[in-house]
Amino acid sequence: MNFEIIKADRSCSSQLHELHNLANDLDKWDYSKFEQVFDCELPVLILKKDERIIGFLIYLVCLDEVRII
Repeated sequence: MNFEIIKADRSCSSQLHELHNLANDLDKWDYSKFEQVFDCELPVLILKKDERIIGFLIYLVCLDEVRII
């Protein structure tokens, strides 16, 4: 079992969209929201297990705090 945390890029958008909507019944994002995340250059980290994305984190740094989106 190999776990890896790396920075995501736009090529991950469809996988992130699918994973987000699998995990959220009430707050589903359409694909364009993930495109906007990368357009705004928000940092996105992904958790991979054996080359498969199993989690992600979108965040915003504001001065001395971090906001998880």
